Amino acid sequence: MNKVLKFPTLFYQADNLSDSSQKNYLLNIKLTFILSLVSAVLGFFGLTSSNFAFTSAALIFFSILATIYLVLSKKDQTWYRSRALAESVKSISFKYATGAEPFSLQLEAKVVDDNIIDKLNALLKEHQQLSEDFCHIGSNINYITSEMKTIRNQNFEERKDFYLKHRIQDQLDFYNVNAEKNRKKSKIWFSVMIIFQILAMLFAILRAKYPEINIWPADVFLLASSFVFTWLVTKKHRELSASYRLTAFEISKIKEKFLNISDDKEFEIFVADSENAFSREHTQWLARQDSL
Repeated sequence: MNKVLKFPTLFYQADNLSDSSQKNYLLNIKLTFILSLVSAVLGFFGLTSSNFAFTSAALIFFSILATIYLVLSKKDQTWYRSRALAESVKSISFKYATGAEPFSLQLEAKVVDDNIIDKLNALLKEHQQLSEDFCHIGSNINYITSEMKTIRNQNFEERKDFYLKHRIQDQLDFYNVNAEKNRKKSKIWFSVMIIFQILAMLFAILRAKYPEINIWPADVFLLASSFVFTWLVTKKHRELSASYRLTAFEISKIKEKFLNISDDKEFEIFVADSENAFSREHTQWLARQDSL
């Protein structure tokens, strides 16, 4: 009977750090946007009220502080690198559990166990700067979980079925779902940006036509439009949708080839090659973030 794979402690540490850093980073972007937008609105009303003007200036000050924190905290880099670390640990875990290279079932158990421990320690050393932000876990550290060993000790058909359901199909579903989700979000935010720009244009025309009237918030909607654009660039919905579609297509081809595997040796090589393919996608994703 197949069991859902539980990963080494390092995976959960990196995964939790990635999630919390992502939330922190995006929350700060939203905070900066809200402070700036409210400041612009108050500044607009500040044309006739000094209280509004002073409040607007205060909000601009806090917006500057939020921006400085956003840059200096480097939460985006922590998010990207801890995600890459988590995915590397996951890939190694699947290789070990299924008996793929370099954790072949033909090797002695002690040799294989020492090998995976060395590889996990090497990953931790490579990402040593992240460990400062890991949750305190004391001595409760698992390198090889009981679930990993249980799956490794199953027969060929059971391990093959496990890998198909819990790795290949899981990855295929993830990329298909997120490709569609990002496509929809891209359309929504792009539409919102266009609406804001149209409103800014209309109010600018009205301001030119009726200069004696001060209440034409063209600048407010133009600012809102620029922040929506910034959000689109930050989230990269369109780029991610295209990338996820391509990755889903590649995984579909992997799935087709998987059905032709007939023995352990082929399975060992196939899993190793598949995990290398998954790792390339994660490496390319990290490279795209670093290029920003």
